[in-house]
Amino acid sequence: MQFQLVQEIKQKDWCHALAFNYDESIMAGSIDKSIKLWKFQQGQLQDNNIVLDGHENVIKCIVFSKKNNWFFSGSEDNTIRSWKEKQGWFSSNKWESVKAIKAHQDWVIQLILNEQNNELISCSVDKTIKIWRVSYDSNSIKFLESLEIHQEQILSISLNQSQQQLISWGEDKQVILWEKNQQQKWQFKNKILLSIQEINRGARFLMDNQIICKTSKGQIENYILEKDKYQQKQVLDFNVENPDFNPQECQIIFNIQTQLIVMKHHKYFYFFRNNLDECKFEQVCKPLECQKEVCFFNITNDGKYLVLWIWYPVLRFKIYELIYSNQY
Repeated sequence: MQFQLVQEIKQKDWCHALAFNYDESIMAGSIDKSIKLWKFQQGQLQDNNIVLDGHENVIKCIVFSKKNNWFFSGSEDNTIRSWKEKQGWFSSNKWESVKAIKAHQDWVIQLILNEQNNELISCSVDKTIKIWRVSYDSNSIKFLESLEIHQEQILSISLNQSQQQLISWGEDKQVILWEKNQQQKWQFKNKILLSIQEINRGARFLMDNQIICKTSKGQIENYILEKDKYQQKQVLDFNVENPDFNPQECQIIFNIQTQLIVMKHHKYFYFFRNNLDECKFEQVCKPLECQKEVCFFNITNDGKYLVLWIWYPVLRFKIYELIYSNQY
């Protein structure tokens, strides 16, 4: 695989969240406590001068539906908002949001929307995970249940492919596995004892029974479910010479279509492929140097473009095309 810079475009405000709609025609990016919607086409951002206001503090996360132009945002104002595109007069579309939901007692860190578009999961600095019933037709959010075991703030959550298991990872260094019961309610299953638990910097599901963990010491570990327990199958050292203890460097992006894994460590982006046949990770190209100026990044749903938001020396987006050497 190779990468190629295709566009740089300035943005005057800080960005902490990026997300793409279902057909990659829209990119939503936070600008402080507002959301800016960009037209996205063949790796090029076009400013349509659409800015959505409603939050009262910095927006930390955005997640789009994979079926409709409908998305959710979470903020440091402790609320969640849902945003829906509606057809206006003379073919002009507008976005509307219902009243903000006071979701947590502290910042909302991450949001996940399930494949069925009817369940939203949020995690927070307040140490809790909240489950919400959501509806596209009414553009609504309704509280269902709260999951409370973590002792410190929760940094990331991840669903497996079948949407029946959830893992959460927090500053208490715990990776907790949750599972849906026969009544389709979430319940605690167990704590996953990773061998690198004391130094891990992020964990997420890849496939149905596979978990990846990133360490601050430049390693990734591959865990596979065997006999109802996750067993370590691989340790890949990719930059052990340069440890990175930045708590923000826990983001792991996974594209299921291409099996591409993207993560930042120290001053580089690393690209790995999840080899399902051999059940191991492979580094697919040289690292992309970015110094330490990247605040947030994401890849498109089809795995063709990587978008970085960079704060130094100029606030801007950089878009890279990802060129695959063979069919994925």
